[in-house]
Amino acid sequence: MKKIFIILLCMITLNVNATEMCARNDTVVIPLDATVDGKIGGFSKIEWLWWITYGYGTVYGSATCLSRKEISMYSDWNGSGNLPGGLLLGTSSDELVGLSGYYMNADINPDIPDSEKSDYNRSYCFCKLTHPMNSTWILGLNICSECYNLCAQVLSTHHYALGLRTVLFNSIGTVPPWTE
Repeated sequence: MKKIFIILLCMITLNVNATEMCARNDTVVIPLDATVDGKIGGFSKIEWLWWITYGYGTVYGSATCLSRKEISMYSDWNGSGNLPGGLLLGTSSDELVGLSGYYMNADINPDIPDSEKSDYNRSYCFCKLTHPMNSTWILGLNICSECYNLCAQVLSTHHYALGLRTVLFNSIGTVPPWTE
């Protein structure tokens, strides 16, 4: 009877679903699902950090405020017109964390004409993932009051969070340096 039962079990087909992923050089793959809404975990004013809790775990990130001059240096944006939503910078540098005020101290720098000072005001909030992986910086909002809190809110509960999370998650690993 045991043999018949085992033969019957071997003949039953089961559906198996898998996600196709490629990882090189023994890289650990952690799938981040942008379609899952998160709950605001919190933020740190001192370190300009934020975190969001999802059903699959907690992601951590950093925040910064940048000026129009800095944004045009780090992106393909030409410096004219409104900034496009979901704008990615061409860097994932941690040196940008926690910037505020004026770029190059433009508010007190006499070498910068008054007509250009508004382009040096760091009034655009950018967010990036730092854990479990690094992403590039993404434009969160066009205001920078408590940017660290805005990043947590915009990426978890805001009405266009799905689009921003998708762009942010897709930017992971797209900016060098990485080793071959």
